[in-house]
Amino acid sequence: MLPYKQVFQQYETLNDKSKGSFAIAATVALLIILVLLIYPAITYITKVNKEISDAKGAKVALETKLIAIEQARVNLSQYQEDLKLLDSALPLGSKVADHVRNLERLVKGAKLTLTNIQTTNVPLSTPALNSKLETKKLPYSLVLNGTFPNFQRLLENLESFIRISQIKTLNIEALSKGRIDGSLEMESYFFGSGAVVEVSSPESETTSNNESGQ
Repeated sequence: MLPYKQVFQQYETLNDKSKGSFAIAATVALLIILVLLIYPAITYITKVNKEISDAKGAKVALETKLIAIEQARVNLSQYQEDLKLLDSALPLGSKVADHVRNLERLVKGAKLTLTNIQTTNVPLSTPALNSKLETKKLPYSLVLNGTFPNFQRLLENLESFIRISQIKTLNIEALSKGRIDGSLEMESYFFGSGAVVEVSSPESETTSNNESGQ
């Protein structure tokens, strides 16, 4: 590469036409050099601008989600008591153990003796919150002993019981001294989607020791 003084000296010896061609070539070369020098900076600036734009979009999306979460929290606080009532009437999962305890309490309140309770096809697991839920039945039967007024009182207790249930059949057999045996077939409802397993209580399981007619 020639020193810059020699380049200027040679430039002075050129005629006007050659000087013009040389100036154009030099200008083009200078522009190419500038582009090569500036291009990385332009690329970096473009990348930074894109990242800033993406960050703004993510910020807007995050703010929208935070607003939705806050609104959901407010709605939950407003309807929490109603949700508890709904879960008692139509629970998530069969909650068979809790239901049996409630039935025992109702039977005891009616002064009846519960000699057996049996149920089959009971899903024991609680379905996941993101699973597809559907209304399912919990079928069961009760074998009871007591007086006719006691049975009437039990039916009244079942009518006022919050768990959504349906009495399918009621069979009564008269015994001596005003006492009767009765079998009650019922269905209670719940939200569920889990696997079904076979469950039954042992025969002659006594869950209430209160005698009726007292």
